[in-house]
Parts: sequence; C-alpha cells; structure tokens
Amino acid sequence: MAVDLKEMANPKSTALMLMEIQQAVIGKATPPLFTALRDAAQKVGLPANAGRLLQAARAAGVKVFHCPAFHRAGQEGFITNCRLAQAVKRADMPMHLGSEGADFLPEVKPQGDEFIMWRFHSPTLFHDSSLDSVCRNLGITTVVLTGLSLNLGIIGSTIEAMNRNYRVIIPTDCVAGYPPEYGEMVLKNTLNGLSYLTTSRELAEAWGVRQ
Repeated sequence: MAVDLKEMANPKSTALMLMEIQQAVIGKATPPLFTALRDAAQKVGLPANAGRLLQAARAAGVKVFHCPAFHRAGQEGFITNCRLAQAVKRADMPMHLGSEGADFLPEVKPQGDEFIMWRFHSPTLFHDSSLDSVCRNLGITTVVLTGLSLNLGIIGSTIEAMNRNYRVIIPTDCVAGYPPEYGEMVLKNTLNGLSYLTTSRELAEAWGVRQ
C-alpha cells in the first residue's frame, strides 16, 4: 500500500526524536567499546544528516525531542542485568550530567523550547519515561526516530512506539548499527515491516523544506 509521507509526517502531529547523538556514543569522548558504532555512524554521515533534518524540523514547526542517556557518577544504579550493560559499566563511560561525554554533538545541540528527555535507566525511549505522556498531550501520532543504534535502541523504541499506536518513520541516513551490514539487515528485514523507511532529504521535502 502506498504511503503519503506528507500526510504521515504532518508537522502538527509529528515529533522528531534524536536518540543518544552524544559525545560518549559517537563523538570525541567515545570509549573503545563504541568505536565501531562511531565509525558506522560517520560512514553514513549520521551527525550531519541528523543536523540537517533537525534544521528542517525547526523550519517546519515539528516538535523536537532530544533523547540522551546519562549515568550517575560512578554509574550508581545503572543496569547490570545483561552483557552489554556490564560492558558499558566496565568501560566507565563519562556520561554523568555536565560531562563531555553526556554532551550533544554540535550538529544537534538543543535550542529554544525543544524537549530534552534525559534517560537514566532504559536502553529504549518509551520505557519508564514520560515520553509517551508528553507526546499524547501534544497530539503526536507519528514519531521520527534518529540516532543510535540499530542494534538495540532504535529497534526497541520502534516496537515500543508501534505498541503505543504511533506511526514510525525512520530516515535511514540518520541511524546506524554495527557492523554496518548488520544495521542494513535490520532495516531491510525487521524495521521495514514496522516503520516507514525514507531519507532525511525526502522527509525534509515532505515538510516543505528544500535542502
């Protein structure tokens, strides 16, 4: 069935979500644990593409949600019930509030009254957060997911959004996974059936913004 991107991504009912586009994840404070992910993100041009899409969203009046993760000092209270979380804890990523690692990449720095939804516990966006409630209060019916990663955060957040009856759009040049070929397989074989895949340029044009 053909999809009308202009209708689905109506700025009045659409939210752009930028997940973990932070210095400790794919920026200059990235620990060795995430260098492969950082390289994959750079390969698709994720920071620049997400930055241009953010500018388009602002121009079109789309609600913007920055969705960064953070740790308490010493990672107190951080999850340790899976191998990935244990590896993150061992890496001692500098992501406490105010640290360089928790900071946003310059391409996606928050501005004005944009929402900043700091996340302490969950690896996905909607669990154990107020994101769903805030979106419903704003009349949001479609979410645009960007950021990291296709291995876990994006796929998990897509399922959470779908289960909450949101429509999901994923600009494929604004997400990444590692190894890159695995990320491409996730897009093709899983997210293609759960979301609408497009590009940042196509989405900006649907918002009436030429890049």
